[in-house]
Amino acid sequence: MVRFAVTLAAVLAGCGQVPSGTASFVFGATSPRPDVPMAADPETTVAEGTLAVQGLTEAKRRTWKDIPYGRHPQQRLDVYGVMDGRTQRPVVVYVHGGAWYLGDKGHKMADKPRFFNDLGYVFVSVNYRLADPGLPEAQRPMHPCQAQDIARAVAWVTRNISGYGGRPTGLGLLGHSAGAHLAALVSSNPRFLSAHGLGLDVIRGVVANDTASYDLTKPDSPLLASFIRNAFGTSSEVLQDASPLRQLQSGRSTPAFLILVQGSESRVAAARTFHHATVQTDRRMPGDEFLRVSRPGYGHEQMNDAVGRSGERVVSPAIQTFFRKQLGR
Repeated sequence: MVRFAVTLAAVLAGCGQVPSGTASFVFGATSPRPDVPMAADPETTVAEGTLAVQGLTEAKRRTWKDIPYGRHPQQRLDVYGVMDGRTQRPVVVYVHGGAWYLGDKGHKMADKPRFFNDLGYVFVSVNYRLADPGLPEAQRPMHPCQAQDIARAVAWVTRNISGYGGRPTGLGLLGHSAGAHLAALVSSNPRFLSAHGLGLDVIRGVVANDTASYDLTKPDSPLLASFIRNAFGTSSEVLQDASPLRQLQSGRSTPAFLILVQGSESRVAAARTFHHATVQTDRRMPGDEFLRVSRPGYGHEQMNDAVGRSGERVVSPAIQTFFRKQLGR
């Protein structure tokens, strides 16, 4: 197998998007910039919360499946809406996880659509091209294919969601694991959305639920390192380009982030570093939040399972409160 050792421009050209120039990375060290004081974290152990949702009759729920937002078979999305005469509902777009090579938009959808619909939102679940390890590197969809797909899906939503009762501006993004990484990346680097004539301001809030990594140059385990090699290769330039932490630039507006994390101290520290960087990047738009979940039963997969689950009192209330602040109702 040919080793991945090509330039960033060549890689991006393979997926159809070449950067206009060399990126100027402000954040990327192991700690935030020393010249900007750190904001204090909010309480890092999530307290029990309550949900304020309004149940809907089944007759008012409506689902549209496998809508194409691009030509590739994996460029499909599902829309979960509410048909009650109301228009311009806030929209949350969900990006599934799976180490960038697994997963599907329909996986673990028993609770999420109902949860967001009951909050008064239109919910959209997105598929994207997967980095199938069974394919040669020359044929495998690798960076920036996945990020481009999420941006393309967001563009489709902004131009079409009004026909499904949604509000086309001020979207929310929610992702878990690898999907949270992609949501963070697209919301940190304007290049992906600008290819569709959109700015970062089209996204008002991002929930990164136990992100796989904010800095791909520093994987915290051999397993994560193998997943990164498969989807991003080994070029340091490409890994930097695919790292949300490395995209943040002082003075450039970014959406508000809710960072949810569990696990080891190193994992929590990496998430906290990204949170500090988002706060420092744009002090004109406050709202970035950081919550550590440190209680039994909340491992990596359980953080995703928890979203919208009936009776769940940790993750779901935090997401609800954040999106209420950023998207309204």
